[in-house]
Amino acid sequence: MQSLLGTALLGLLVLLPTSGSWGHGDTIQLSYSGIRPERLSVLAGTTVHFRNANRSGAPCTVVIEPSEVKSPRLGRAGNWHYTFPDAGEFRFFVEEFPSSTGKIIVTQPPPAQSESG
Repeated sequence: MQSLLGTALLGLLVLLPTSGSWGHGDTIQLSYSGIRPERLSVLAGTTVHFRNANRSGAPCTVVIEPSEVKSPRLGRAGNWHYTFPDAGEFRFFVEEFPSSTGKIIVTQPPPAQSESG
């Protein structure tokens, strides 16, 4: 019975979303075979996580333009995160294989609606 419960819980964890609704932001997987997802839309103030998913363990460095933000060199399964404070379109690529690119579109959250009484 315990094994069955453990398997069910593991199945639920696999289905959990990686969206900002959980407060952790989205994760972008970086590898020589590509970037997943290549395009991401988030609200200003969202933290996006970048993960080195190279099976070979080859290091990678993320560059975000036009702000020229650069991650430290990420080793095997290394992670780095960046919070996008302002709206705009940001291209990013991996310095070690610059032909693999992605785009993050950051929008302002809608204005809060006040309650009228």
